[in-house]
Amino acid sequence: MLPIALLLSYIRTLKRLSIASACANILQVVGIGIVVEHLVREIVIGSNRPQSVQPVIENFKPFSSVALGFGALMFAFEGISVVLPIYTRMKRPEQMGGWGGIINIAYVFLLLLYFSVGLFGYLRYGNSSKGSITLNLPEEPLYDAVRGIFTVAVFLTYPLQFYVPNEIIWNWARNRFFNAEKASTNRIVTYEYICRTILVLVTFLLAITVPKLNLMMDLVGSISGTALSIILPPLIHIAAFWDDTSGGSKAFMIIVDVSLILIGIAASAGGSYFSFRGIVRSFSDPTDHHID
Repeated sequence: MLPIALLLSYIRTLKRLSIASACANILQVVGIGIVVEHLVREIVIGSNRPQSVQPVIENFKPFSSVALGFGALMFAFEGISVVLPIYTRMKRPEQMGGWGGIINIAYVFLLLLYFSVGLFGYLRYGNSSKGSITLNLPEEPLYDAVRGIFTVAVFLTYPLQFYVPNEIIWNWARNRFFNAEKASTNRIVTYEYICRTILVLVTFLLAITVPKLNLMMDLVGSISGTALSIILPPLIHIAAFWDDTSGGSKAFMIIVDVSLILIGIAASAGGSYFSFRGIVRSFSDPTDHHID
């Protein structure tokens, strides 16, 4: 997979990356459709439900599991970091915001999608649901193909997720180590490809060497995902509109934004603590399957 990932990472424009992302979206729609059809068809209703689903009140998870789940959820919604680069390169950027803008439509759709798969997955498998619902699917050719579809889809979204951190790191490295004004364009481009290659190698080495990658995802989601999605936006909103609002509007803005910031800090602290505790437990007691 590494040579293909390197070739995809060498694509330098969002316009071309959008082609791979569109193909990934199509594959995911097909895969999710097959998964949801399987879950709905297999759900047992009424008294024949599995014991792990009945009664529901006894299957509420402890706060530690909820905190870990919140971290994973924030990791799933962390694509918000790609929004600004896309916004700055849109032909009609005004379509991004607003009640009927691309952001709201996309995130409402994603929320409904996550909720549906989670709900039907629990109704079908109860507490035996695994970290990814694809792991619960039968070992049959159709569902093996579904797992392959999701693998390819995630792989095709890699260069788009890679775009933002690469821009940040490369711009820093270019200004710090290379004299962009004196160096030729071809040499700068060569240095950029070297930077891209190193970053891809680092991500692959981390994927290979880090055990319990799901716990690391929970930790990253609790820290950076929560900050990007919940804490920083209201902070930026206060800073941007502080001088443009007054009276009741300013008070309402402060109440809403500060409430979001406090919720984000509390969720980030709780998720980070339990994620870190789970990582420590995974190394101290490898036989503890609860952390899986």
